[in-house]
Amino acid sequence: MDRRDFLKAAAFTTAGAMMGPTVLQRAGSMLASPALAAPGGTLFGFSAQEYEGQSREQLITYLEDLGGVPLDTVHNRFPWQTSLVNKYSKWIVQTGRTPILSWFTRGTGGVSWRPIAEGVHDARIRHEAQSIAAAGWPAYFCFHKEPEDEPSLGTASDWRAAHDRVYELFQQEGATNVTFVACLMASTFKGSAGGSAAWLPPRYDVLGVDGYNRNVGGNWRSFETIFRPSLQVARDRSKPLYVIELGCVEGASGRKGDWMRDAAATTASWPELIGVSYNHEAGQTGKDADMNYRVDTSAAAIQGFRDMVHHAAFAGESGGGTGGGDTGDGDASCEVPRRKLRNRREQVRELQAKLERQRRKTRRLRERLNG
Repeated sequence: MDRRDFLKAAAFTTAGAMMGPTVLQRAGSMLASPALAAPGGTLFGFSAQEYEGQSREQLITYLEDLGGVPLDTVHNRFPWQTSLVNKYSKWIVQTGRTPILSWFTRGTGGVSWRPIAEGVHDARIRHEAQSIAAAGWPAYFCFHKEPEDEPSLGTASDWRAAHDRVYELFQQEGATNVTFVACLMASTFKGSAGGSAAWLPPRYDVLGVDGYNRNVGGNWRSFETIFRPSLQVARDRSKPLYVIELGCVEGASGRKGDWMRDAAATTASWPELIGVSYNHEAGQTGKDADMNYRVDTSAAAIQGFRDMVHHAAFAGESGGGTGGGDTGDGDASCEVPRRKLRNRREQVRELQAKLERQRRKTRRLRERLNG
């Protein structure tokens, strides 16, 4: 299946049609439980926001092609009024990837956390829980991650209570296919904003963290420097760790590529780390203004990205890499992930052809009934 065919397939969405659970899920068993990642089984994925006329779907496909491996996950942020089971999250599942759903309460039509905790918005939350339960596919779910950065919406106590209310309602509605990730900023695990103990809610499945190497003032920070404090908290609380957002800017020549390779090597040494999701984005506001985290900012960065996703840390049935420890140099080491990518895309094409046949059959039946 060539790239043109897959781009057509990537744009395909089934109007009103839902897949059965785990039809193309490669990591469903891991997602259904907070077990630690098996060696080489760490999940890898992306968040990608539109730019230069490219849709999120096109960018995810581009990134998969650029790395030469199938992605495990796709992360996206949804505002309060947006349904979590939507065109994009369906596309993520229908193309064989697992969604990471971040649901925020800020913005137009948004709400603060205390009313959520008090049950004012139970109907809204129950509706989303019912939709996800009906969809049936596994997903990671973050309720308003990085709450420390949103003081206008409430206090740490407010967020903890709101998070617990959302958690409780999802359980009541049978949305047990969702793995709850309580996600804070990397700086909070170092003591900022009152420290992680002030924010972590009473019930969640996986500890989440967001962190970036912004190289501000020459302060170049490694993956390990950024995320080790959160790893320690995960260990202390006997929780798996998921890096929901990470990114790196350019530094001296070749340094961004080295940063990515180092990130993979560190990941391989942390069994508590079950997933990594890179942000293929360029910042626009606040501390991210003028920060370009995209993986294709230079030839050296692209090579570092390829080496990262081919590392043994992300190998295995759940991961997207090779079956061994090779870094992806040479055709032989690339053949396994390339074959996996071709096979996965062929599965996608076959599934989509089946759904198209079902739609045609439905149209014919409706024409007969209306005739």
